Amino acid sequence: LRSDFVFAFGTAALLVVGFGLLAWVQLLSRNEDRLIGLVAERTSAYEEAQRRAESERLKAIQASKLASLGEMAAGVAHEINNPLTVIAGMVRLLPKVADNPQKMQERVVMIERATERIAKIVGSLRKYSRSSDRRPYEKKRLAAIVSEVLILVDAKAKRHFTKVEASVDPNTVIMCDEIEMRSEEHTSELQ
Repeated sequence: LRSDFVFAFGTAALLVVGFGLLAWVQLLSRNEDRLIGLVAERTSAYEEAQRRAESERLKAIQASKLASLGEMAAGVAHEINNPLTVIAGMVRLLPKVADNPQKMQERVVMIERATERIAKIVGSLRKYSRSSDRRPYEKKRLAAIVSEVLILVDAKAKRHFTKVEASVDPNTVIMCDEIEMRSEEHTSELQ
C-alpha cells in the first residue's frame, strides 16, 4: 500500500512538473516572435551606438589633425616672418649706407642669409608634403636631416621658451628614406 502511494504521488508530481514545463514551453513559443523582435531591436540599437561612437572618434582625430596643421602653419608663418623682417629692415637701410661699400655688403649678406633661411623652410615643407610616396633607402647625411627638422620645430620651441640643440657628427651617414625621417620627427613634435 505504501509503495502504491509513493508511486501514485511520484507520478502525480511528475505530471505536475511535466505540465509546468509544458506551460513554460507553450508560453515561450507564444512569445518567441516578441523575444526575437526584442533581441533584434537591442542588437540594432547597439550597432547604431557603435557606429556613432566610431564616427565621433574619427571626427576627434580629424579635429586634432587640423589643430596640429594650424599650429604648424602658425609656426611656419612666424619662422618666415622673422627673415622677412630682416630683409625689409635691411632694404630700408640700404639708401643710408649707399656711400659705404663695406656696410652695403654687410646688409646684402644679411639679406642673402634671410632669403636662404626662407628657402630652407619652404624646401623642408615641400619635402614633408611629398612624404606619402614610398622610396628605397639611400645614404643620407644625418646632420642635414637633423638641421632641417630643427628648422621645422624651432618656432614651437621658441613659443615654449625652449632651446633645441643637436650635436651630430657631420660625417655620419645613414641608410634611410630622408623624407620619412623628417616626417617621423615632425609627427612626434606635434604630439
